[in-house]
Amino acid sequence: MKLAAADRSLLLRTSEPAALFEQARQLGLQGLEITLTIADLHDPQRLSALRAAKGSLHIPSIRILHEPAIGLENADSVALDAVRQALTWAAELGAATLILPMFVPGEVVSDEDVDRATAHLSLLTAQAEAEGITLCYEGKLSAAATHRLAARVHSSAFGSALDLAHVLWRGMDTPTEILALGGLLKLVRLRDIRVNPGDCALGKGCVDFAACAAALRHIGFDGWLVLDTPSLLPEVFGREISFVRRIFPEIKVDLAWPRIGAFSYVFNERVEDPLGFLIQECQRNGLQSVQLGLRTLDIALQSPESAISVRERLEASGITIAGIAGYRNLVSLNQEKRRKNIDFMRQCLEYAPLLGTSIVATETGTLTQMMQLTRLINTQHGLVLLYSATQIPFNVFLMYGYVESIPRELDEAAIVDGCGPIRLFFSVIFPLLTPVLVTAAVLSFVGTWSEFLFPLYYLNNSSYWPMTLAVYNFFGQFESDWNLVMADILLTILPVIVIYVLGQRFIVSGMTAGSVKG
Repeated sequence: MKLAAADRSLLLRTSEPAALFEQARQLGLQGLEITLTIADLHDPQRLSALRAAKGSLHIPSIRILHEPAIGLENADSVALDAVRQALTWAAELGAATLILPMFVPGEVVSDEDVDRATAHLSLLTAQAEAEGITLCYEGKLSAAATHRLAARVHSSAFGSALDLAHVLWRGMDTPTEILALGGLLKLVRLRDIRVNPGDCALGKGCVDFAACAAALRHIGFDGWLVLDTPSLLPEVFGREISFVRRIFPEIKVDLAWPRIGAFSYVFNERVEDPLGFLIQECQRNGLQSVQLGLRTLDIALQSPESAISVRERLEASGITIAGIAGYRNLVSLNQEKRRKNIDFMRQCLEYAPLLGTSIVATETGTLTQMMQLTRLINTQHGLVLLYSATQIPFNVFLMYGYVESIPRELDEAAIVDGCGPIRLFFSVIFPLLTPVLVTAAVLSFVGTWSEFLFPLYYLNNSSYWPMTLAVYNFFGQFESDWNLVMADILLTILPVIVIYVLGQRFIVSGMTAGSVKG
C-alpha cells in the first residue's frame, strides 16, 4: 500500500502546485491527489504547473470536483467533454485513477439512475482503457450495487473508490463493504466521522481503522490510501500520517521517524557565529530539528531576508525548524512590557512561514497575573469563574461516560415514534441523566464548598470570604474565640452533610456508570 494526501488537506497560504508538492515531500508522502474544477480543465497553464511541480512524487488520482456542469447526470457534450479532458490530464500527469463523485444531483439510487450512469460511463471507458486509466465510482451505492453497475458497464477501466467515513455515515459496515468490493476497490479515502464525514481527526471517531486494515489485507489491496482530512497545518497533518503508519505498518514513508531535536539555546550562543555552532552541535549529536530561541531567533527576526537565510542554511545541513521559542509574558502587569512582548510575538507569527514552521510557543504568565490583568482579584464572580474552570472538565468526563452507556435503541425507538431532536432529548434522554447530574452536582458542591486556597489567595477582603475561611475572623494576635470557631465549623459542615445525604443514593450509580467506557 502507498500513502498520498488530497491537495485540499494541506493548509498553505498559496494553492500553487509547487508549494503543495514541496509540502508533500517534506511530510514524507508518496503522492498527492489533485482536485480539478471545470475551470481548471480549460487552463493549460494549470496542467503545465502540475507537470513541472510533481517531480518524483506520484499523482495517484485526479478527483473531479462535482459541479452541475460536469456531473455525469448530464448527457450533454459539455459534461462528457469535461471528463474526457480530465482523462487526458490524468494520462499527462501519470495518474492511474480518475475519481468520479456521483452525489446530489448525480447520485445513483434508482434503476433509472443506474441506466443513466451505465450509458454515460460506457461512452468514456474506451478512452480510459486506451489511456490505461481507471474510472472510479464514488457515491452512495452499496458494494453489491456497485458490482451490478460494474457488470453493466463491463469494462476493465471501471473501479470503485471507497471513503471509510462516508460508508459508515450511510449506515453500512465499512470492513464488510471492503470485503464485498474485493478486486473492484482501487482507492481508499481515509477519513473519520463522529456526526459528519471528516469532522474529527483519524482515530477519534467511529471508524474502526484496525478492522478496515485487516479487511484490506484480506482482499490483497495494494493500491493507494489517500488522506482526505480538513485542511490542516503541516505539523498537525503529521499526526494523521503517524496514525496511518501505526495502523498500516506496511506503508513505507520516506521520512525519518521520529525526528529528534533540541532548543537552540541549549548550546553556547555566546560564540561569534551562534548559527554555525548550532549546526555543528546538531550534526555532532545527530539532531534533525531545532526550535529557535534567544539569540539565534533574534538573528532570524532581523529581516525577512535573514529569516530565509537562517532557514536555508539549516535545511542545507539537514536540520528543520520545528518551531519558534518565543516565550514572552503576555499578561505582564507592566503595560509597556506587555505591549513589547505582544509586538514580539506578532513578529514571530509573521516570520514563522518564512522559517518553515507553524508553531510559535509562548507563555501567558501566572494565574495571579491573569486575575489581576482582568481585574477579577477580590471579586466573587472571579472566584466563580475559577471554580467553573476546575469543575467542568471532570463533570464533562463523568457525564460523557454515562451518556455513552445509554442504549442507542432508545433513540431509534423514539425517532420511529415521531420524536424530534428536542423532544427526544428532554422526554427520553434527560430523565435518564438524573443519577449522573445529581452526582456531578453533589461532587461539585462539596469540592467548591470545602475549597480553601482559592479564596485565601484571590479574596483579599474578609467580607467576601466563604465560611471555610470565616474561621480566621475568630483568631487574633492575642486571643482566640474557640467557642465561635467550633460553631463556625459546625455550620460549615452541616450543608455538606445534608446535600450528601440527599444525593448519596444517586452517587454510586452515577460514578460507576460514568467512570468507564464500553
